[in-house]
Parts: sequence; C-alpha cells; structure tokens
Amino acid sequence: ILFSEGISAQQIASVSKLSNLQFDHLNFSNGLSFNVVNSIVKDKQGFIWMATSDGLNRYDGVNFKIYRHDIHNANSPASNRIHQMALDSTGNIWMATDAVLTEYIPAVDSFKNFFVNTKSKSFSTHSPYVDANNVIWFGDNDGLCRLSNEGKIETFPIKHLLRRFSIGSIMEDDEGTIWIGTIQGLYRFNKKTHVFK
Repeated sequence: ILFSEGISAQQIASVSKLSNLQFDHLNFSNGLSFNVVNSIVKDKQGFIWMATSDGLNRYDGVNFKIYRHDIHNANSPASNRIHQMALDSTGNIWMATDAVLTEYIPAVDSFKNFFVNTKSKSFSTHSPYVDANNVIWFGDNDGLCRLSNEGKIETFPIKHLLRRFSIGSIMEDDEGTIWIGTIQGLYRFNKKTHVFK
C-alpha cells in the first residue's frame, strides 16, 4: 500500500537519506550575537556571514566573529540591525540596515557606509542586489535606489507605494530589466528610460 510500482529504488534511497539528515542549531550559546538570523551569504573564502538585529556574524565552521557599530570607528557598520545582504563579484558584502547601505570589504577588514537622504527622513534600506554589471541596487522608503561608480546614490521614486518597508525584493532578468517586489505588487523598471510598470 505504501509503495506504488512507479517509485524506484533510487527514489526510496533518496527519501531514506533525507530522513537521516541531522541539523545543528547555532544560537546565542554557540557565540551567535542574536538568535534570529535575517540573511545569510557565503563568501569566496568559505566563511558564512549572518545578518542579525545585533550585528554581523562571520562563522568559520567553529567560531563566530562579530562586527558591531563602534562610535569611535568610522569604518565600522553604521547600524547593528542588518536586514539583508548580497555578495558582489569582487567578494564584498553589501548590507541593508536601519541606517544606511553598508559595504564590507574583506581585503581590508573594513566597512564603508553610504548614507541615504530620503524625503520621508527615514533612513532604513532594504534588499540590496548586485546586477550583471556589478551595480548595486537597493530600496529605501522613497523607492528604488542605485549606487553609482562614484559612490553617489540615485533614487527612482515609485509612486503609490506605502513609505515603510515597501520594497522586499529586487532582481534582474536575462534582458537586463530590473524587477521589484513590493507589498503593493510587482514592478518592472527599465534601466534606460527609468520608467516603472
């Protein structure tokens, strides 16, 4: 009754392997700075990076190294509350935080913060995304943003969006069109004309 003729021995073996999987839980008692992890990336060196509401955690498979805001160090993260992360082609990690867009540069073990000026005076950033040309896109409370090669932030307002937490996801398709997932629907952005649909 349990096994139909259409199920192969290989499929049964695969299910059996899955049932034998064991998971280790990493949390505060293991050295993680906060028990809720918002985003995870793996860098080119094999480190696992975890974004939390209390700092950035680097995990080497055994130990954690925690990066937090330091008021005496301008090259530290501007905020401890990190929402999402993205890895660019050079191995740098981009983070959306409650304060700014932050870049972590592993080669010098340092952070660079890009402050966003918004009409709403709220500085939260969301959903960093690295496109095929290594251009950084992200959301803020005014709309879609792009970081230029000169380090300047360009904002493309999306009309009719609620101001807070409006952009939840950004991605690029094979034709170079940017797609933006929001709490009020899906938007398509033409990078040449700057028109949303």
